[in-house]
Amino acid sequence: MITFVAPLLLGLTAAPGPALQRPGRTRPRAQVQCVADCDLFEFDLGASTPSALVRLGLAETADLDACVDVLMGGFYKDALTLAAESFSEEEMQLLGPPLSRVNVVLERFTRFMLKLTTAGRCGQRLMAPSARDAPPNGNSLMVCAHRPSSGEVVGVVEISIEPRDGRVPSDIRPLEPPWSKRPRVAYVSNLAVAPGERKWGLGSRLLRAAEGLAAHWGYEEVYLHAAANDTGLLQFYAGQEYRQLPEFDAPGWVLASAGREQTRYHYRVLDSSPVERLAAAAGSTRAGRKRTGS
Repeated sequence: MITFVAPLLLGLTAAPGPALQRPGRTRPRAQVQCVADCDLFEFDLGASTPSALVRLGLAETADLDACVDVLMGGFYKDALTLAAESFSEEEMQLLGPPLSRVNVVLERFTRFMLKLTTAGRCGQRLMAPSARDAPPNGNSLMVCAHRPSSGEVVGVVEISIEPRDGRVPSDIRPLEPPWSKRPRVAYVSNLAVAPGERKWGLGSRLLRAAEGLAAHWGYEEVYLHAAANDTGLLQFYAGQEYRQLPEFDAPGWVLASAGREQTRYHYRVLDSSPVERLAAAAGSTRAGRKRTGS
C-alpha cells in the first residue's frame, strides 16, 4: 500500500492512460496527500527490462516488510560472504557448515533490527504518509518504487532533516543546547535498489525524487554519505553532481564506537533546472485531494 507522489515533483514523465490500481488492494484509498496537483504516474525503464513500468510513492506501514527486503538486498553482507573475504578456499571448506548455521541466525536478527529501526525512523510517516512538510527531527520519509504489474517493491530511499555536522544519523552526537543554531539540511539515506533491478537508472530516479522533496521543503542543498572505500558508489554520486567533503571524515574512535566503516560526506547544490522545475511543481500542492481509481 503506497501513497503516490505526483510526477512533476519527481521529474518523471507521466504515462498516458488511467491510473492503475495496485494488485491485492482490499479497500479503496479515501485520500492521497499529493505533493503536486497531478495524476498518479508511472515511468518506463526501457523495453529491454521485464515488466518495465515502475511507480514511485510514499511507503505505508503495510509496505515495511517489502522495503526491509530491498534494504537487506542492498546493504546486508552475510557471514559466508564476509568470511570469504578473509579466509582461503581450503579454510572456507572447513568453516562453511558452521558459518551457514550461524548465518541463518544473523540474517534473521539483522532483519528484525532493521525493521525495528526503520519503523522507528519512519513510523510517523508510515502511518500517515504525507510529503507536504519535512519530517520532524529524528524522523524520515521513505519513498519507494514498485511495479504495478506485481506490486513488488523494487527500490527505496529515505530523506530526513539532519544537523550539518558530517555525522551519520546513528553516530553519537553531543547534546545540543536549546539555544544552539546548528544548521540543519536535507539528508538522503538508505538508497537501495533490488539486485535484479539495477543498471536501469532506478537509483538515479529515486535520488532525484528525494531531491525534489527537499526543494519542495525549501532546502537548497542535499547531503548524504557513501562508503569511502566503494569506488563504484563514489563514481555514481560524482555522476549525480555530488561533491565530496573529506574534511568531515569521522575519526577512528567514532568508527570504533559505532562499529562501522568510514563514510564520505557529500553534498549537491539544488540549482539545476530539473530541480527548479520540481520545486515549482510542488508549489501547486492541493493537500488532501481525493483520488478515484486508486
